[in-house]
Amino acid sequence: MPVRTSYRAKLLWWILPVLVLGLAVQSFSSYWQIHHAIETELTRATLDATSKSAETIGHWLGTLLLEPETIAATPAAQEINQDFHPIDNQNAFRYKLLHAKYADMFLDVYSANRFGKYHTVEFENNHLTLFEGDISDRPYFRSIMAGGPAQFTQPLVSRTTGQPTIFAVAPIRDDQGRPQGLVGAGISLDYVKKVAESLTAGKSGYGFIIARDGTFISHPDRNLVMHKRILDLPEPSVVALGRRMLAGGSGSFRYTYGGEEKIAFYVPIPIAGWSVATTLSVRELFMPATRVLQSFVLVTALSTLAAALIIILAARHTTGPLLKLARHASQIGTGGAALGPVDIRSGDEIGTLAATLNRMTLRLQTTLDTLSTSERKYRSLVDNLSTGIFRSQPESPGRFEQVNPAMLSIFAGAREEGLGGLALRDLFGHAEQWQEYLDRLAAAGSVRTMETAMRRLDGSAIWCQVSAKAQCDADGRVVWIDGVIEDVTEWKRMQDQLRHSQKMQAIGTLAGGIAHEFNNLLTAILAYGNLALELAEPDSQARACAQQILASAEEASKLTRGLLAMSRKEAVNLQPMDLNAAVRKIELLMARIIGPDIEFRASYAEGELLVLGDGSRLEQVLMNLVANARDAMPGGGKLAIVTSLVEIAQDPALPAAVAGTCALVSVSDTGQGMDEETRQRIFEPFFTTKEAGKGTGLGLSIAYGIIKQHNGEINVSSEPGGGSTFRFYLKCLEPRTRPEVGLMDPAVGADRWETAGAHGPCHRS
Repeated sequence: MPVRTSYRAKLLWWILPVLVLGLAVQSFSSYWQIHHAIETELTRATLDATSKSAETIGHWLGTLLLEPETIAATPAAQEINQDFHPIDNQNAFRYKLLHAKYADMFLDVYSANRFGKYHTVEFENNHLTLFEGDISDRPYFRSIMAGGPAQFTQPLVSRTTGQPTIFAVAPIRDDQGRPQGLVGAGISLDYVKKVAESLTAGKSGYGFIIARDGTFISHPDRNLVMHKRILDLPEPSVVALGRRMLAGGSGSFRYTYGGEEKIAFYVPIPIAGWSVATTLSVRELFMPATRVLQSFVLVTALSTLAAALIIILAARHTTGPLLKLARHASQIGTGGAALGPVDIRSGDEIGTLAATLNRMTLRLQTTLDTLSTSERKYRSLVDNLSTGIFRSQPESPGRFEQVNPAMLSIFAGAREEGLGGLALRDLFGHAEQWQEYLDRLAAAGSVRTMETAMRRLDGSAIWCQVSAKAQCDADGRVVWIDGVIEDVTEWKRMQDQLRHSQKMQAIGTLAGGIAHEFNNLLTAILAYGNLALELAEPDSQARACAQQILASAEEASKLTRGLLAMSRKEAVNLQPMDLNAAVRKIELLMARIIGPDIEFRASYAEGELLVLGDGSRLEQVLMNLVANARDAMPGGGKLAIVTSLVEIAQDPALPAAVAGTCALVSVSDTGQGMDEETRQRIFEPFFTTKEAGKGTGLGLSIAYGIIKQHNGEINVSSEPGGGSTFRFYLKCLEPRTRPEVGLMDPAVGADRWETAGAHGPCHRS
């Protein structure tokens, strides 16, 4: 016999654990979300700030290096091994200018001959003085004399000024490029110190800079500056940070310094081999998240106590009448008693429930009989319709009360949960369209064939026609809304394709007519231009003008030929050809067009792909697509060309010529991609996303026209930042079978970069 548990205890055991668990999950989820958001945002912001400081120092150093390079290239510098005086005078003049403009930055200017003897120009008691010495033992002097480039020395204390300094040095070379000495400028590190001091984050954050050997150039701890290397500090995690910084990369790293856990954000300064870092206490970084967690724990405890007290009081008040109602309902349900009333008189919800139960019992039998008959009729009518039917709550939010199977099929597909808990508002694609639906329903009491964008539960967008009518009670209040929804996505797609085809046909006709008329004018221009060229005197201005006229006319002629190709006015010579051979023929040329910074791969279908085509025209299509892919990857990337054999089901939106066995050529890149608005216009003449003067906008429209002349189909799939894939289909001359052939939707392909060339028998890279 099961152990009996009171209603009060059950409520406590059911509700309190769920409440506590829910609040705990919410607390820790909020904590980790805030924790992650703080770390992500601060990492990005601090790295950006550190990068800007590193760029500032790098730009400053690059500017400083120009000074010794400029002096080293002068004639006076070439005479240094014969006579020091010319370059000493020149250095004195340059030092006056630099000292007047940058008194705290340029400490001295000096030059050294090939033996290491050097003369330094500096101010002493407001007078220019010349200091002589020897630097033949300095590593940077040996590097310069060994043929090294202009460079910065390691930070050191200047022999002449006694200040922490770096030296920008540049080689003096003879006419054969051999080193003859060097020119240097002593640079104060005060500017670097100021930049490092600006790197702050929070209350405890600070910045520091290390040289390429790990020496601290700037640090809040003055005992470290120019005295310690980061790799010599006792904390292992600090040494690990130093190795990362000296490796030349950028990023973030947690470490322990002085017994406190910190996080550093570091960025390199490549020109000098230095590295800049901003560091912050981890405890300070995540203090907001810790406080949020503490608050949630307190709220959870208080909420649990309050809920327990409410449950105990509510259960004590309701258990008695509820037990009586439960016994009566049980007797009715099991048929153990007549459908009589229960004797409960109360003015609260339990009394209302008892009265409702009494009324229900009086009408239950009749209602059950009527409902059974009505249910069978309703289900037979509604469930067999292919149009979605729904009943929803009044207006906003319009939660569903009933839907038919067709409604579930349109929006939920095979999802087991269906549309439970959702509202009609959740299915609308745009808030303004939902508002339009409500406005029309409020104004007329109904909505007739409203066309709107909606979305399925999987997130995919569809187009639907919505009709609805408000059902009112006797007082004119809306009690529910009945409606129908029809999926018109396919109809819209076919309508858009027809509109696009008609637009391209109209543009092509216009462009072809203009090209023909323009060609007639060009014929006269070329004829008279050639006549003027023959009549002009050699080397005369008239002859040069005639040549310029002919050159411009030739360029215009190329433009008209492109327009004719786009408008399909030029005849094509269709001959049986192997599409694989056509692509292989120009593979080397395509590789040269894209350049060395783009990785190129080609994959071919087995055997021959026999189509009826004009080889030169199809080569032009491929070259245009490859050039377009190259322009989409200015920083380099990957390009794949794949030929394959596919079976395409008959589609009313496609030419009948591409139904059945077709040859498919895919050109995929990993470039910038394009948005949907650009993709819709990509084949329009003169439409281009390139800068002015870098494209005519005819390349892809010409490709479109050529493929249409071959009774083929061309399309493109792309998304911003995700690259693009152009595909064109040509009908094969004869049916072929092979294991790889499968049924393919012409708008979808599996030839993205990750799989391109993976199965082709003639794969090349």
